[in-house]
Formats: sequence, structure tokens, C-alpha cells
Amino acid sequence: MQKARMLGNYVGKLANDAGISVYDIGQAIHCSEDKVKLFLKGRTFLSFSQLTSLSLLLGVSLPDLFRGDEATYNATVVHCMNEFDDPQKREEILDLIDDYLDVVNSLKS
Repeated sequence: MQKARMLGNYVGKLANDAGISVYDIGQAIHCSEDKVKLFLKGRTFLSFSQLTSLSLLLGVSLPDLFRGDEATYNATVVHCMNEFDDPQKREEILDLIDDYLDVVNSLKS
């Protein structure tokens, strides 16, 4: 799930830098603001056509979009966990947290 978190984080950074709101993203890719917020957190996926529209909106190629920005990810998503000696273990813990949140959210529905 690291790739999903990194992708969402990178899209959020690009959108913020360009002054593009969550609402604007939702309009461009035809989905709700709630789904956009989940995507930006790496908690849901978009279709290929939505990703293509998103890359056009942000002015980057799909490969560049998928590449993400590891430095920004580390500075903004996992900064509080950088003391872990093993980045793989850090990501496994984040995956467990995501799984837990999925269970909690499904029980609320």
C-alpha cells in the first residue's frame, strides 16, 4: 500500500502547488470529494481513465504521476516514523493501520 499512499500524497502536493482544490479534482475525475480525500490518503484507487484525467489536470505524464515523490512522502506522511531502522517494517505498520481503519469504517456502515 506504500505506492498508493505515495501516489495520493504526490497528487495532493501537485494539486496544492497548482492551487487545485479537492472539489476541482472531483469534478475533473467525476467522483465525490470523499473519494478524492480517500485517494489522497492512499486509501482507495482510481480507474485508469480517472488517473489519465488527473494527470492532464495536473500537467504531468502518467509515468511521472506514478513515480511520485519519495522525499515529500517521507517528509509529510511518515515523518513521525523515520526513526525506524527498517523502512519495510515502517510500511508494514502503516499497512496494518490501514487495514484496521478499513475494519472500523466497515463496521460504521
